[in-house]
Amino acid sequence: MKIVLDNIVFYLQNIGGISIYWSEILKRMIKNNEDCLVIENKRKMVNHCRTKLEIDGNKIINQKFPVLLSRYLPVSLPNMGKLIFHSSYYRCSKNPKVKNVITVYDFMYEHYQKGVRKNIHSLQKGLAISIADGIICISNSTKNDLLRQYPTVDEDKIAVIHLGVDQSYFILNKNTVRIPDYISNLITQKYILFVSYRGGYKNFKLVVDSLSALHDYKLVLIGGGDLTNEEEALLNSKVSDRYTHLKIVENTDLNILYNHAFCLLYPSEYEGFGIPVLEAMQAGCPVICSATSSIPEVAGKAGLMLQQIDARKIIEKIKHLENSEYRNQVIELGLEQASRFSWDKTYHDTMDFYDKIYSLAK
Repeated sequence: MKIVLDNIVFYLQNIGGISIYWSEILKRMIKNNEDCLVIENKRKMVNHCRTKLEIDGNKIINQKFPVLLSRYLPVSLPNMGKLIFHSSYYRCSKNPKVKNVITVYDFMYEHYQKGVRKNIHSLQKGLAISIADGIICISNSTKNDLLRQYPTVDEDKIAVIHLGVDQSYFILNKNTVRIPDYISNLITQKYILFVSYRGGYKNFKLVVDSLSALHDYKLVLIGGGDLTNEEEALLNSKVSDRYTHLKIVENTDLNILYNHAFCLLYPSEYEGFGIPVLEAMQAGCPVICSATSSIPEVAGKAGLMLQQIDARKIIEKIKHLENSEYRNQVIELGLEQASRFSWDKTYHDTMDFYDKIYSLAK
């Protein structure tokens, strides 16, 4: 079975959940010597996940069009006969011998964006869904959203394949691990983690409001790009000298931060999946999260669910965790829940789905 993977997502973001997912699939394709080619552009990329992958130059099909244009165009493939084409971000091939597979991550644009950006994204996604021979949804929540948005889609061509969690997240022996200098001072303090983009639906303001009433805790922000002027003003007015922002953190160091954190706050209103929930649980960090979209599916009984997302409820959950016996029970549940997910399973389920779609090809 010949497979062509479309690496367009590596040009659309420097780091993010989709990049992590795509690189984990591609990493295992390479390791298992699958009959696989990848489509890339000659333009230099700075994607954090792609820089860690070693891809044989003979396995790369270079596209000539600029990324800003080619991301919206059908993919032109050399005549290679019957094959699976899987795009990382809503592109398809119109070659009749190609079986198109797409991954649908979420419907965030449809829920939260307005105007031209929403219209262009939804048009591209809708076209890809209509053309695709196989559709992977990363959660049952995303599948349900897809069927609400596109009720005529044949459900038989949809597979729910959950994302995984990297094995670099685990409980450390805190007495022997080497701590990098830039976080050595952080982990001596009592802190709460927020690992995410900070847009409106992520409820970042509620996180800051909650911490403003918890004077014994520091807030550590991971990722999400540079702080905006508005975000800095909010943080300085509410938690002043009790916050730290780390824009990019390697898995090894993030694991240390999860291990030493009091908890992870993840009060997002909407997620296609929610990888940080699993990362934290696998590292023995309790998770306080919203009971919306895919998050209950990922967190299971181990997540401290916010049925009502407000600062008062967040503070209540944090106070409950101050009971060490209860906190230990939550950690054990989290370890059990995280063990149900792995990138190896994601990869094998994806290959099985390819086989199913390929068998339908003429």
